Amino acid sequence: GRSFETGAETSGEELGLSARWHGLEVPAIDGTTLELGRSDALAREFGSSSEAGRPLLRIVGHVRAASRRWIAAEIGTYHQGENELADGLPGSLKGGMVNLADRGFPSMERYLAAAATGADLVWRWKNDSKSLPAKTLEVLPDGSELVVMRESAGMLARRRRASRNHAAPRLPDTIARLVTFTIVTRTAGGRSKTTRVRVLTTLLDHEEFPAREIASLYVQRWQIEIAFLHLKATVRGTRRELRGQSPALARQEAFGLLIIHNLVATVVARAAVQAGADPKLS
Repeated sequence: GRSFETGAETSGEELGLSARWHGLEVPAIDGTTLELGRSDALAREFGSSSEAGRPLLRIVGHVRAASRRWIAAEIGTYHQGENELADGLPGSLKGGMVNLADRGFPSMERYLAAAATGADLVWRWKNDSKSLPAKTLEVLPDGSELVVMRESAGMLARRRRASRNHAAPRLPDTIARLVTFTIVTRTAGGRSKTTRVRVLTTLLDHEEFPAREIASLYVQRWQIEIAFLHLKATVRGTRRELRGQSPALARQEAFGLLIIHNLVATVVARAAVQAGADPKLS
């Protein structure tokens, strides 16, 4: 893991990539899994999505959108879940970033911990009314809303049970901005699907950061999916399992794949800069 961390420190600017959003670097957080060989040791350690399925190693990564290079990664078991592993990533967040995350990750506690690093956040929230503990304070001219996040008594009780700390204090009320927009996708057959998206952000100034621009920015979250595809289909190979036959070797091999991915992405980024093109992994 240490070799991966050392190589992951290279920024987009060091590679010659200057693409930023309002002067901010844009990384995203998400998770994926890698299949392991069938063995009792791996099954006990990592678990699987089904009783007859292969053991699965879970990775949650923090990936730069411009270069698709991994900044940080937490590697764990399938049963740990993405949220638990994501809690190990705040050390890779810092000022000068605007971080993107999908709706499976946000909680008020996780949002506050990430914002405390100095990074700005644009995090998608689920659409049901109970998932976002916020009350509208003001509807802004661009249609976004200033809201106050407030931990309810029920949320506090659940958090205390989960942390086994029955004296944990209530989370502080926090001002944030809610941006709601719709995405329309169309199939080759002409069918369309409309999806409502809500993102909560630390970017409170609607004049400097209009809602339309934040909606466009959130689309960059999909760059991490391209990084996952390259890692699994090109670096590892389609339908191939990791070869490590012990938990330690499986984790070591996963970090090795991440190192190779970052090396390839570095070469691609530098070549793209020379050619005046966008970096593309295949």
